[in-house]
Amino acid sequence: PTSPYDAVNKLYVDSLAYLLGARIDSLGLALNSRIDSLGNIYQTLVDSLSQHIHNLEHPIIQGALPGIFSVSASTRVNFSKGNLQYRPRIKTWRFAEHQYDVAGSDNNNVYMQAYCTSWIDLFGYGTSGWDGGAARFMPYETTTNNTEYCEATDGNDLTGFYANGDWGYYNPIVNGDNQMATWRTLNYSEWTYLLTQRPNADQLRGMATVVSTPGYIILPDSWQLPDGQTFDHAATTYTINVYNADDWAIMEAAGAVFPPPASAPSATIGAPATSTAPPATPSTLAPMLVVCRTSCPTPPAARCAWCTSIDAIHCLNPVSVKPTTVSRVGQ
Repeated sequence: PTSPYDAVNKLYVDSLAYLLGARIDSLGLALNSRIDSLGNIYQTLVDSLSQHIHNLEHPIIQGALPGIFSVSASTRVNFSKGNLQYRPRIKTWRFAEHQYDVAGSDNNNVYMQAYCTSWIDLFGYGTSGWDGGAARFMPYETTTNNTEYCEATDGNDLTGFYANGDWGYYNPIVNGDNQMATWRTLNYSEWTYLLTQRPNADQLRGMATVVSTPGYIILPDSWQLPDGQTFDHAATTYTINVYNADDWAIMEAAGAVFPPPASAPSATIGAPATSTAPPATPSTLAPMLVVCRTSCPTPPAARCAWCTSIDAIHCLNPVSVKPTTVSRVGQ
């Protein structure tokens, strides 16, 4: 018969085997966890390096926000940091300090024409200052008769012959690289692609109120919601996605863009003409300017002459349409 001593030995061996097995399992789990952690760290480093290389090849110019947005299958852009503003008396263009800044009632001072000392941000279509034959082409000229504006209002975008009618293309913007032909507005097909055709387009836009200003948020292609923030793309009112200045600074740093609605000038001045309206957005959404961030084509000779002569870094896709950067222009 088995002695008590043998029974104790068996219990001892079984216990050791159990503890050893548990230890091995624990070490295995820990090792797997460490491998997963190292894998995540590696992927983060790869992503960071890729972004760093991309930024070196396509540096963000002055006045541009960090988010990258697809406006066609081959074209990506950055938006400007705020609405485009103009001060007639000193003939100067600038971007507003914040995305949610609007000139409001100061736009009513355009009755002073070239002597207006206010910063204004509501412009008739194609009123860049370029005399392309329209009756009204200066930024401070407004009318209720749209036929007096640039002929592009007949359905043409501000491209080709009408490219000089685009505010950012025709004028240097002092806090936006201060060079002509750096910025432009999106054309209709680009708005359509951005808001309805790019991957997950319906989840990358939504109504919002930012620092008491109602408007429309547009999110970049690679969007990650910052910790502590919320966003509901299905919002049907301006009261769901609400951000104060601190919260919006966090969203903006993550790449979010906020085009505030264009306020209406007084009836005595006349409402500015509407540009090619962005589809699926509030009708009062202000149009914007962008900087192209497409890959450099090979060979370099394939670049369009405009890109080569201006700056092949900011826009490198060989297209027939004059490209540039996205900034906002009030309607």
